[in-house]
Amino acid sequence: MSKVKCYNCKKEGHFKKDCKKVKVKDYEYYKIKMLVAKKDKDEQVLLAEDHAWMESSSDSDQEICSNMVFMTQIEKVLSDSDASSSFADDKISE
Repeated sequence: MSKVKCYNCKKEGHFKKDCKKVKVKDYEYYKIKMLVAKKDKDEQVLLAEDHAWMESSSDSDQEICSNMVFMTQIEKVLSDSDASSSFADDKISE
């Protein structure tokens, strides 16, 4: 007889996958199951945080773009007022 050992029933002669006894759910089984569940939960939390960060990042990018457009418009108005002011000064000096 072979010296293989079943890790389910702890008897020799067959492997765990060939064991006819109901799977033993001991401390180690539940410990692994709990760790896997905790890992899955942590990954879901990270995914939610990444999603929230991406949304806030998109909002801030849009805000920066809006501010740049606003500043460009202010510069245009200022340069237009400087040009009209110098034009008015030319008219007055004539």
